[in-house]
Amino acid sequence: MTRRRKFFVSLSTACALALFVLAGGLYAGGTKEATHAAAPSAPAVKELSLWDFHTGNEGDFFKNLAASYSQVDPGVKINVEQIPWDDYLGTKLETAFAAGAGPDVFFVSPGTIGKYINSGIALQLNSYMNSSEVSDFTPSSLSGVSIGDSIYALPFEVELVGLYYNADMLKAAGVQPPKTWAELKSAALKLKTNKRAGITVSVHKGAYQVYTWYPFMWMTGANVFTPDMKNSDLSNPGVAKALQLWKDLVTSGAANLQPSRSTTDIGILGDGETAMQICGTWAIPTIEQKYAKENIQVEPLPIPEGGKPASDAGGWKLMVNAKGKYPTEAAKFAVWAVAKNVQAWVQWTTVVKFAYSPRKSVMDAAQSVFQKGLRAVFTKEIYGTDKPEIRMPPEASNIVQDMLQNAMFNPSYDGTRAAREADQKLKDFLSHYNGHI
Repeated sequence: MTRRRKFFVSLSTACALALFVLAGGLYAGGTKEATHAAAPSAPAVKELSLWDFHTGNEGDFFKNLAASYSQVDPGVKINVEQIPWDDYLGTKLETAFAAGAGPDVFFVSPGTIGKYINSGIALQLNSYMNSSEVSDFTPSSLSGVSIGDSIYALPFEVELVGLYYNADMLKAAGVQPPKTWAELKSAALKLKTNKRAGITVSVHKGAYQVYTWYPFMWMTGANVFTPDMKNSDLSNPGVAKALQLWKDLVTSGAANLQPSRSTTDIGILGDGETAMQICGTWAIPTIEQKYAKENIQVEPLPIPEGGKPASDAGGWKLMVNAKGKYPTEAAKFAVWAVAKNVQAWVQWTTVVKFAYSPRKSVMDAAQSVFQKGLRAVFTKEIYGTDKPEIRMPPEASNIVQDMLQNAMFNPSYDGTRAAREADQKLKDFLSHYNGHI
């Protein structure tokens, strides 16, 4: 999946993170045993690799998290290897695993989880977690990383999407924040000028584009797969309706077809390039730190007539290499890092960035922060309407991505034709696919 956000971190945030690290014991606070760890009896420290694409304060977070594990198990050292974003999303991981040189611990997205489970690379983690640790995760967050009751990765963040807008621009145009699809199309057209777009949605093919489109499909009651995940649901009329909505935004001339940067960047709205933008929770720190003088607000995504509110719960997960040299030690680290720590993930979701946690204990500990500013809109009106980002094989994901691109930009396609052709392609693929979805 393409990376969803790049935001500026203020000096105050950086200082807060520095104080957080210097305070000591916070990352290692998962268990009391961490403070009483005995000296290793083994003659040599076991070294494990963690491949990470995060940069800036996010990258520092994982480096500090890995370094602090020595307080829990002095016999294990976690070496963090920084991998450039494009390489991480490219073939580097696959090439490394094919050569038997893959990392011990690594990050996965819904688009890549399945292939690592099917190839036997993903280690089942149930035996390394107790029942209270499992139950601390929300059922929906575990459903995206599990096959049946078997857990193959650990989610650590939940990123939701909403409709951000410049309230001053809407007021000047006599437009109210749109609540319905009809109002969204009307508002986008009225807000368009020769200097700005009415709305910015993702226009480039990729996992991020469909991630931000899925909620509109879900609002209609449709989905990519049937509930048993064995058949296509793209013939559901709601799919065509959601595709047509995005096509209408394009053909009306209201959409931003040439965004100046990735549409994960809320700066498109902050710098006045657009009046409205579909973006995620990660945008809030940037708004507070760089665009505080702009009257930027956020609302739940507009819904169709008779539809239900929806948002997409995205986010990365941590996976363990079952074929690594020390899979047991790697699993213990991953479980400690994601399932035992509380305060570290409070910092991740409230200081390092803004996201929700899939763990109830973290949400409880950080509840007051989730009520501040624009976060309150997500917490009160969007959180709880979300569904996990759809897990699917790369081949299926490509079919869905092509479907959306055809609907939006191919003049000979409408939503109905795009959905019909994609439905047939997905059915053909599933008819000979034998792996887990």
